[in-house]
Amino acid sequence: PQILFAQELTDERAFVKLVEAVPGMKVDVFSKFLDPRSGDPGPQQCGIASTLKADSAWFESFKPAEGVPSLRRGFAFAALIHPDGGLIMCYSVHLKSNGGSDTPEGEKDVAITRAESVRQLIAHKGEMEKKFAGREIAGWVIAGDMNTNHDGQFPKCTAISELVAGGFHNSWSETPKEQRLTWRNRPDDNRFKPTTFDYVMTAGMKRNQATLIPGVPVELSDHAPVILELLAD
Repeated sequence: PQILFAQELTDERAFVKLVEAVPGMKVDVFSKFLDPRSGDPGPQQCGIASTLKADSAWFESFKPAEGVPSLRRGFAFAALIHPDGGLIMCYSVHLKSNGGSDTPEGEKDVAITRAESVRQLIAHKGEMEKKFAGREIAGWVIAGDMNTNHDGQFPKCTAISELVAGGFHNSWSETPKEQRLTWRNRPDDNRFKPTTFDYVMTAGMKRNQATLIPGVPVELSDHAPVILELLAD
């Protein structure tokens, strides 16, 4: 790939070594979200790597909000220089897991937490539009493990629909469900059915559909890689 969005990273040096498999690729940003219990960087970080030159890159933790006093993780952000001009504004994200959602109240809390994270992502996009005013922006990409989907599997969760309402295209919107099962059980765990968790959402770019990269062993990752060709609108 020319741009790689990764989540659940645990070792920055390993990520650097991984992307060196692609000639010219380097890590643009690797988050250091803190574990609230230990105060040290946690085991689930986000990163962006690319073969493009970065205008700027950083990460931000999600901020506590009214009704949501504790939001884990955040997003990695990179403004990458498009070879044909302009900037590609990139976000790598990992939204709240489904842990604790096995009760009605827990399900509601998880949905509210994800919705607040999405609100902060969309607000950050607005801030970047002001910060980079006068610069050409070729498009926006939010990619990562959303831990939810647009299939009604999580009826209280509005994360995907709110991203769409915020101007982002769902690149799975026209893809049959059976062709986008990005999350699979490991062989020793049959508690849950395969589902869609991983999304690439775009704004200001051609509204094409993503695809799975086939043949990746579940032992390597229980999330199948997703690829999307980014084209000018």
